[in-house]
Order: sequence, then structure tokens, then C-alpha cells
Amino acid sequence: MSLDREEQAEYTLEITASNGASNSKALLVINVDDVNDHDPVFLRKNYQVEITENRGMVKNLLCLVARDKDRGKNAEVNYVIVSGNKTLFHINDTSGTLSSESLNFEDTRKHVLRIRATDHGDPPRSSFTTVEVLVKNVNDAPTFESEEIAVSIDEEKPAGTGVAFLPVLDEDVGKNGEFDCTYENIDPEEFGKFRVVTTSGGCEIYNKVLLKWFEGSSYSLRVRVTDRASLFHKSDVITVGVKIRDLNNHDPVFLQDSYYSSVPPGTTSILTVVATDEDNGRNARIRYSLATQSEIFQIHTRKWRKETLTVGKLTAVRGKLHAGKHIVDVFAEDQGKLKRRTKVTCFITVDSEMNRSPLTISLSKPKPTLYENVGLNTLVTTVRVKKAGVQYSIVGGNTGHAFNISRHGRVSVANMLDYETVREYRLVIRAMYKSSAGLELATEKVLRIPILDINDNEPRFTILENPLVLNINTRVHPGSVITKILAHDADSAKTLIYTIKSSSSPVPFKIDSSSGVITARTSLQSRSWSYLFTVVAEDGGTARKRNELEIHVRILVGNSSLKIPRHQLVAKVNEGPLGVSRNILSFGIKNVAEHDLTYSIIKGNYGTAFCVDVTGSLYAVRELDRESRGNYILSVSVNDGESSEISDVHITVNDIDDHRPQFPDGEILIFTDENMQEQKIKRLSAEDSDLGNITYGIVGTSRQSYSNVFAMDHGIVMITRTLDREEAATHVLTIVATDQASHKTFARAVVLVRDKNDNSPRFLSRDYAQRIPLNAAQGYFILRTLATDKDSGLNGQISYTIHPLSKMFTIDESTGWISVASELTHGSFIFNVTAEDHGTARRRDTVPVKIIIEVSAGPPRFLYRGFPRGFYESVPEYQISGTKVLKLTAVSEDIVAYALYQTNVTDFVIDPISGEITTTKPLDYENIKYYEFTIQAQDLDNDRLSFSLTQNSKSKLFSIDAAGNINTLGSLQGIKDNIYLAVTVRDNGSPVLEDTATVNVVIVNYEDSLISMSKAEVSEDAIVGKPIPVSPKITPRFKRTQYTLIYPLQSPFTLHSTLGNLSLKTRLDYEERQNYSLIVRLQETGNKKNYFDVDIRIEVKDENDNQPEFVPPGDFSSCTNPIGRKIHENAQRGSLVYQLKARDKDSGLNGEVDYSMGKCQDVDCDDLFSLDLNTGELKTTGVSLTEPQYKVNILVYDKGIRARSTRGCIIVKAGPWKPQFTKQEYHFEVDESADVGQRVGVVEAQGFGVAVTYELRSPSKKHCFNDTHS
Repeated sequence: MSLDREEQAEYTLEITASNGASNSKALLVINVDDVNDHDPVFLRKNYQVEITENRGMVKNLLCLVARDKDRGKNAEVNYVIVSGNKTLFHINDTSGTLSSESLNFEDTRKHVLRIRATDHGDPPRSSFTTVEVLVKNVNDAPTFESEEIAVSIDEEKPAGTGVAFLPVLDEDVGKNGEFDCTYENIDPEEFGKFRVVTTSGGCEIYNKVLLKWFEGSSYSLRVRVTDRASLFHKSDVITVGVKIRDLNNHDPVFLQDSYYSSVPPGTTSILTVVATDEDNGRNARIRYSLATQSEIFQIHTRKWRKETLTVGKLTAVRGKLHAGKHIVDVFAEDQGKLKRRTKVTCFITVDSEMNRSPLTISLSKPKPTLYENVGLNTLVTTVRVKKAGVQYSIVGGNTGHAFNISRHGRVSVANMLDYETVREYRLVIRAMYKSSAGLELATEKVLRIPILDINDNEPRFTILENPLVLNINTRVHPGSVITKILAHDADSAKTLIYTIKSSSSPVPFKIDSSSGVITARTSLQSRSWSYLFTVVAEDGGTARKRNELEIHVRILVGNSSLKIPRHQLVAKVNEGPLGVSRNILSFGIKNVAEHDLTYSIIKGNYGTAFCVDVTGSLYAVRELDRESRGNYILSVSVNDGESSEISDVHITVNDIDDHRPQFPDGEILIFTDENMQEQKIKRLSAEDSDLGNITYGIVGTSRQSYSNVFAMDHGIVMITRTLDREEAATHVLTIVATDQASHKTFARAVVLVRDKNDNSPRFLSRDYAQRIPLNAAQGYFILRTLATDKDSGLNGQISYTIHPLSKMFTIDESTGWISVASELTHGSFIFNVTAEDHGTARRRDTVPVKIIIEVSAGPPRFLYRGFPRGFYESVPEYQISGTKVLKLTAVSEDIVAYALYQTNVTDFVIDPISGEITTTKPLDYENIKYYEFTIQAQDLDNDRLSFSLTQNSKSKLFSIDAAGNINTLGSLQGIKDNIYLAVTVRDNGSPVLEDTATVNVVIVNYEDSLISMSKAEVSEDAIVGKPIPVSPKITPRFKRTQYTLIYPLQSPFTLHSTLGNLSLKTRLDYEERQNYSLIVRLQETGNKKNYFDVDIRIEVKDENDNQPEFVPPGDFSSCTNPIGRKIHENAQRGSLVYQLKARDKDSGLNGEVDYSMGKCQDVDCDDLFSLDLNTGELKTTGVSLTEPQYKVNILVYDKGIRARSTRGCIIVKAGPWKPQFTKQEYHFEVDESADVGQRVGVVEAQGFGVAVTYELRSPSKKHCFNDTHS
């Protein structure tokens, strides 16, 4: 029959194996794997949802869930919109949550979407559903085309000229589509200058007065459009920037009606004229010129006080200004396209009297001030000049003819003053009289009169409508801002105080006295309720002035609550697939306001298991697991666009029996002692996430004969008779745990029987004897005494001792190996060896051992450690020449010499004296993987040597002993020259062989005062003939001195015979020799007996004259045929590709080397490899190597001041390399009595950058292998 996982996912079978005489049972659990045989299924075939237009993006329009009865990937579902989507809708491909952009009723009233749910099976299966989205019409706000606009208008356009037209778009119909245009918080500068008119297509702005550029070059207007909806008014605001274009419509104006200047003859700087222009830019840029050409006068245009204002400097040509009266007309002309100009007359009187008695004006009140409400004819000040017949006049700055001056110099008020129009007057006062020559002489003075403000203006509100009507369609809470009221006062005291005028009925609002912000005192939620109150703006002047604005506030928001009802705050849902896509709750909140409600889960939705849609319906969209989480507290937020409320919804997950019992561990360890009677040994406990009791039983044992030894009682494992560890140390039980739904689970219980020390050690032999040579070295292995103990742990751990103790022999207490401890004595020796375990009550065994020590006769014998009759050693490839491989020792009565015996092997050499084997070159595993050769040890007869001196006249002063030491026989005083001795050495063989050497004896004469040594330093690259300074300098004590270098006879130095200057004779090489010791003799010329000797030590200074060189194995300097190295294409990060080694023959920093890596050929190596600066280790970075090989450029350089470097290359071959053993075969020997667990040998394999594991392909029960270590 066919199986159906959805009906039954598991079968448990009892299997019985029988051989006729006995049988064994075991349980077989069969899990039915799922195949993709079910489609995902939506809860409904069709969905319908209604949503208001223009509410913005809706993230949870619908919670769509398709259930699939399959499991695993076959039940994982993805969602997609297959039709009807005009980029306005989106669906989460994993959760199925449908969202939408802001929809428009006028565009489309109904959207039909087709949704597909597809599982991840192979092949995948799908199902479809249809979603209808109905768009609900709402009152749309009228809108301007933009948030701001800039326009311009020529100045002095007639009133009523159109400034700007602002189109308004409102697609609503009826009252919702009608609108009004108004100002929004008009700026004080705009008062009375503009008006806004509502037209059928938008808002039209007109000017109310002539606009002059110099009164204001730009204005910023805020225009609001508001619809005429019956309940909730919608509006939009636009900022209109109005720029006034300047026209050249003003003539330049001189600051004075005329200019007078009285100067003495010879003056060059006459006077300065100033004119202004109310235009802008070039239209206001003024240049000055003379009306008629003059040979006496010139005028120059200059900037004034670093401003844009220019002045005309009138000067006289030097030497041409003579006494008399001169009249000069000056033009002020702007620079507009159509230039405009104005003329002023300058009167110049030249009289020498100006040198003798210059005019000076003084004022009775030098700094007068006036209030703007001062009366007419009020005296301001009196002008005085100490001359008779003076005439006074005001020639400039008298705007509006506000002042006049009498013939006596009294300045008084002639017209009404206004602080808001002119805040300061600068009057130019002229005094004029006739000189003795009959010429009119004049002088001028500026009188500065500041005007003081009085409180003569009342505040003006920036809002044009009175009363101001405010419709509030949002919920009002304490502190909510209603609006902001602003007023303007033209007086100087700008501080205004805002208050709400008291009334008979309480006003639920308050106003900030300084900012004008009106806020609510309490919550205002009553539907269609109006409040009428008056705001007063009052200035802070002495005689305070005020203005009032009536405000009408209409509250249009209902008092609906956003709290979820109590009966909807608790629900239950089943765990598992039955709870998915079920509507758990539908939140019923009635909203009477215009705003749409938005539902969202803001907290507690662990694993996004729940979804609430736009209608307030709550669903479980994922399978719930009561055992993982049995309760959810969802914080559900309900928001109407203005405020929100959060309610906690409690969801309880109902349990279904969907879990089997589980033991904490798949394998349970149970410890019990051997030789124990019936007892309880372990309580087992399985955990079941579901509710209900669990029963336990034993369904199988590893040994059939022990099936009735173990029993189970309510989860407790018991033994029914004693256990013997030596008979069976381990028992495996199969335990079953069953829940109330008959779900079963099995566990493997391993019963480990703890050892008791009930067995004594036993030696494998009762008779141990061995012969050894007398010259056996310390550490020489003699024999091994081995005992066994059936117990385990400390009870089976054995220690060995010798008794009585012996100085010549020692035993390894853990292995039983007896070895030589010190120098041996000829004879036969018997002693006992005891093996003792480490149990609490210790047990032991003792055997006798006999050792016979004898002199080795015959040829030398190699000393082997243990039992092998050969030597095995491994050496890594590419080690440098001279690498030590092995040291051999052979014993003999005589001296032994070692040699390679009858072999063609040239890659190794053996030291004939020490027996040490070393390599002669770097070895290459790929060329030769295994070497085998024979070593000969040969004793040497005739090994006694004798020394003698060849007799001559000088040799009688010396003697030589049997060891070759030369000694003096008497005093050498008086001997000046070197003595040469011939030494002969002879062996004791037949025939006798000999050799001769010459010994040079240098006799030196040091004076006590000159016993110190002189020193010198010379660079190895010093040129030949260069003098070498010596410190301290050698100072002769003779008048005439002859210098001789007496030692050594051959050296790279020369000494001037009469000057004593030391110089270089041949080139030096620091790498060959670093220092020299010289002996210099200073002798009085003509007197050979008068001399003394001086020592000079010369240190050779290293120079950076050697390039670094790569150290074998591997000459990487050749990039034409570089050395290759293998690495796995997926090598782990930090895997060693190659260990580069380089050396530099120089010393110090010159000889220290660093490494760097250049670019690979056609590839950037930095991402693939790293090269250690100091160690030269080339490693991988962990990035996969996709090319078959990489040519890596290497640079090694020293640290000298002028660094020298060597370049090299290495080919890195990347590929899926298999592990490779270091040898083709391995040879191991092991004693037949070796303990279990004793290491036999080591095998190694190279993984080329990936981990290597080991296994025995033909395993034996007698061998075990560590799979991660070789």
C-alpha cells in the first residue's frame, strides 16, 4: 500500500532475529519522508477590502495566508501579484502581507488583483486567489501647483495691475470643489500694498498702490486656498516671492541746494559735492562732471566711506586759483541706459582774509534732540559766527522743509515731525558775509537732529480677517497649539503683550503673552462646538495703545475612543497548522471622525507570527508552537492620524500532542561498581513538551546473556545480580520512553562497570637475563621487564622498581625498560624487579634479573635502542646542505671511524669521528622519496701519536710534550728576531707515517708605559693607499725612529718605515675577516738594541656591499624558470604556501632582510596571498584560487641606508590536490609484548592547505588510528 505522510508520519516496527535456539528483538522506527503532493490553499477564493483615497501608504492592507499540508521546503510558500498591479500594490513574498501606495478615487475606483502562492517543492505547486480593492471617495484638499513661486513687476505700475496668477487644482465636486483665497499672516511691509482675489481657476494677486523700488525691492506673500466643504475644510498654502524691478525713473539729487567755499589763494582742494539716486544698480551709480570746461577747476568721482555712494571732489589747478569770486556748475549723472542728470552751482570765493580770520560756526546746543510731537516754532538751537553782517540759510538735509533759520541764526521747527517717516535730520547750515574786499565769504556746518519716538501708533494684526474663523478637525488635548497671532507696531518700542479679553463665559484657551501662540487649556472633543473670544495686542508705551482681534474656533472632531473593547483583548488559537490563517479577532472600533484608522502590532509579535490588516482583523500567519511560546501579549496600536491608543491583546496557544518524548542525551552513561549486589543505579528522565505522563522500558541489551540482569522500574535502571568488570566492562541497553499519545523515543544507555583492585600484576616471564658490552654508553637499553594487570585505571597502572638499588642500572618506572645508568664494571649481577599497581590496596609481583657485563671482543657493534636492527629517520625536503639527519654510535675497545660502505649515495656524508650523518644538498621528495645505505664502523689501531722539534740553534730554547704543547726552556731576553720551529708528528703504525708543520714564534718587547693597545677602524670599501688613523696615536721617544710591521708577516696593511703612517695595501672584505691584530716595532735608527713593540687592533667596518640572496632549497631569483609550489584551490586562511629564506653576508642592519610581495602576473595578489615582512612566510588569505597557477613576484631587501635588494619569482599551482604522504612507505617495528595504546610510529601527509584526516583502509582490531593526528 502507498504511504501518506499527512495521515501518519511515523511507523514503529518490532524486529525479531531468531536462529531457532534463541532470538533477539529490536525496534525499527520508520519516518515517512514528505513529497510535494499538496497545493498551497488560500482561506478564501476571493477577498474584498475597502480603503479611502489619499490616506498614504498602507502597509497591512490584507493578511493573505496559503496553507500547505506538506512539510519542510514543500510547505514554504512564496507570494506574488501576477496581474492587476499598476505599481500601486506590493506583497511580501514570504509573509503574504499585501500593502498599497496612496490610491486616488478619481483615477480608479476598483482594483482587481490576482495573487499566486507557490511552494518550494520540486516541482513547485501553486494556487491563486483574487483580491478586490474598493477605493472610497473623500474630500481632497485644493492644491497649488507648487509650494512657492517667484514673480516680478516693474515699479510704479498703476494700482490694480495683476502681479501673479496662482492656479488651484481641486478635483472634488460641489462645495468640496469650491474654494476661497486669503492672505496668511501678512508681513507688516505688505500692509496696504497687495490684495488677493478668488477667481474660478485660482487666486489672483494685484497691487493696491504704486510700488517703488526704493521703498521695498522684494516682498514675500503667503496665500492660503481653503475649500468650502460643509464640515472639514481642506486647504493649501503657497509662498509668493514678489521682486520689484527697478526703472531709471529718478534724477540724481544733490544733498545741498548749492555749494559755497571760501578759500585763500593757492588752495587746490576746494569742496566736495554729494548726490544720491533712489534707483538701483547702474541706475543709481553717479559720476560727476563740470558743466563747462575750465582751465582752473577739475572734478573727480570718488567712493565715499567705502560705500556705493560716490562724491565729487572739486579741485583747482595748482597756481591758477586767484583772488575773486568763481561760479562752477557741476553735473551728477547716473549710468542707466537712458542717463539722467542734475546740475548744482558751486560758488568759490578766493580771499586772503580766509588766512587771517577764518569763519567758524558754533551752536548754542551742539547736540539737540526733538520728540516727534514738538510744537511749531520750537527753538532747536542758535547758530553763532563772530562776524558782523552774517546771513544764515539751510542749504541741505531739510526734508519736507521741517526747519527754518532766522537772520539771527535761530533754528526752529517749521512743520510737523514724524518719527516713523524721518528718524534723523542732518541740516547743512551756511553762514555768509562780505569781506573787506567786498567778496562774499561763506562757511557751512552740519547740524544733526535725532527725532525721538512717542507712542502714537496702535498695534496692527498681521491677519486681515476680523473675526478670524478657525475650524479644528483634529483631537484637541491640553497644550495643543490652536494658532499663532502676530501684530506689528510702527513705534520704536516693539514689545507687544498678547492677552485674551475676559468674558462672561469661560474660554478653554490661553495665549503666550510674548509669542502670541494660542493653546488649549483642556481636552476639547465635543462634536461641532464653537468658542468665541477676543485677543488683545497692547504695546508697552507710556500711553499704551491696543488693538483687538475676534477669534471664532469651531471644534469638528467627535469623542470616539481608540481603545479596543475589553471583550476583544483575550483570545485562543491552536498550535500547529490548524491555527494558521484563522481569524482570531476582529477589533470593532467605530470612528466618527474623518480620519481612517490604522492598526499595527508594535510589540510582542515574536517571529512575526501574527498580522492585523487594515480592517482590524487579527490572523496567525505562521504555525505556532505552544512548547516554544504558550502565550503572546500583543501591543496593538490604533491610530486615527492625529492620536493613537495602545491596547494589550492576550493570545493563548492551545496544546496538541505533537511532540515525542526526548532524552537529554542520545547516549546515557551509567556508572556502577563491580561485585555489587542488587541495587538502583540510575534514574532516567525524558522530557516531553506536551502535557501528560511518560512510561519507560528496556527493549534490548548488547549481551543476550545479560538480558535479565537489568530491569526498569518507573524510569529507574536496576541490576538484579553482581557484575564482573573483567568479564564484561560495558553493557549497552536500549531504553524506550512512551507518552500518552504512543509517541516513542529510544536512547542508548551505556553501563560502565567501575573496577575494583581484585587482580595482581603478573610478569610475562619468570626468568630475565641479558649480556651487554663493558663500554655500553649511559642510556643503553638492556632489556624490558613487562607485567600485565587485568584491572583498569590506577588499579591496572603498573610501576617498576629495582631492589636492591644499583648504581650501574636503572629502570623506567612506567615502561619496565632497564638501561645503563653509569660506567660499567666487568662481571655478573643479579637483582629483583617488582611490578606494583596503584590501587588503594596495592598488589605486586617480583622476578629476578641477571645482567652479564663483558668486554666486547671483535669488531665494533652499533648500539641499538630497543629491538630494531637498523636505523630509520625522516628528513623534510629542501632543507639546507649540512642538515643533521642522525647520529650513530658503535662500541669497541678501540677508537672507531665511520664511513659510508659500498654505496653510490652522494646526498649524505658521515663524520668519521662523531658518526653524525648530514645532507650534502637540499633533498627533493619528488626526485627521490627514500634512501637506504649501509654505514661501516671500523676501529683504529696504532692511534698513539708522538711529537718532536727539529733541532737547530733556537729550538734548544723550547720543548714539546706528548700532547703537542710547546713550552719555553729558559729566558728569551735579548732575542729580537722571530724564531721558526719545525714540528714533526708520527703515528705508531707500521709503517710509521708522519707530517711536519712550521711554527713562527714572535718575541715582543713591551715597555710598561706603552703597554696599552692602539686601535683603528677602517671601512671594507676603503681605497688602497688610504691612511688609517690610530688611536691613541703611537708616539716615538727617539729622535729618529724606524717603524717595522713584525707581525703578521702577510697582511693587507703597510707601514711607512720613517713616518710610522699605517695605510691599506690591498682591499678588505668584512665578510672574510672582521679584525686584524698587528705588532709594530719602533727602533732607534742606528741603534738596534734600543726598541720597543706596540700592539694595534684594526676593526673592519662593514659596508652594504652584498645583495640579499635566497637560501637553498630553491633559487627564486630566476623568473624565467621559477620554482613551483602546490596549494589547494580552497586552502584555509593562513595556510603556508612556502617558507622563503634569504640571507645577506653583511652585518647589522646591512645584513637584516625583509620580504615584500609584488603584483602577480595579470592578477592582484594582495587578495589571495600574504607575505610576512619579517619571516618570509607566504600564506593564503582564505580566498578561493580560481586560476590554475599564479606567478608571485618576491622582493627581498636589506635594511642598509642604501638598501640592496634581489627580486625573485615563485609559481603557485592551485588545484584540487589530493593529500600526499611524505613517504611512499613507512617501516615500523614493535615488540610483541608492547602495551595496548603504545605508539608504533607516525605517518604524515601534506594537505596543501586543507585539513587532513587519516583512516586505516584495512583496519585490524589490534591497531587503532587517530583520525585527525597522524
